[in-house]
Amino acid sequence: MSGQGRDQPHEYLIRFIFKLDPCRALWGMERIVNKGGNTELVLKSRRIDDALWLDRESATFPNKVTLEEFQKVLPDAELALFDLAGNETWWVRLCAAEVVRKHPRLRTEKVMERLRGDKHPAILDVLEQIRAGG
Repeated sequence: MSGQGRDQPHEYLIRFIFKLDPCRALWGMERIVNKGGNTELVLKSRRIDDALWLDRESATFPNKVTLEEFQKVLPDAELALFDLAGNETWWVRLCAAEVVRKHPRLRTEKVMERLRGDKHPAILDVLEQIRAGG
């Protein structure tokens, strides 16, 4: 399997954890592979996760969290997703792909264009799921 090394979990496990919770999976992989040294990567995934939380909360508790709060953080989350989608590490790009699969509101054309150019089988599988409506 590509990208599998002594310090990296098996690709099937990586795909599974990213499917469940892409941002938290990215934080975990960053700690395993890079010993937590890439704080910029973690901050980008945090921006995305914050936007997703605000989106969920604004739908669930409209009196507590407003849609405007979500829309304020949306540009930073979209930029972070774009950056992750262009990262050299396949599992970082997988995070971006799984986020846009699970959360169509963050699915911008710029991010999708980047992901469509990816050749890694894991990203291609997620793109096929998106095309199939899943």
